[in-house]
Amino acid sequence: MRTLLLWIGRLGLAFTILPAVLFFAGTLTLSATKLVMLVGMVLWFVTAPINQRVN
Repeated sequence: MRTLLLWIGRLGLAFTILPAVLFFAGTLTLSATKLVMLVGMVLWFVTAPINQRVN
């Protein structure tokens, strides 16, 4: 369970960083960028406190 939460948190961080790079490169639209970053933010803010409590 802990490993799964760590990977979901990392995925959330990737979803907040990669869309900005892809938008800058011109391969992702602005609306798609906002949606993916919103999903990443939710994933990160849900899993980060749980991961910190486990450690």
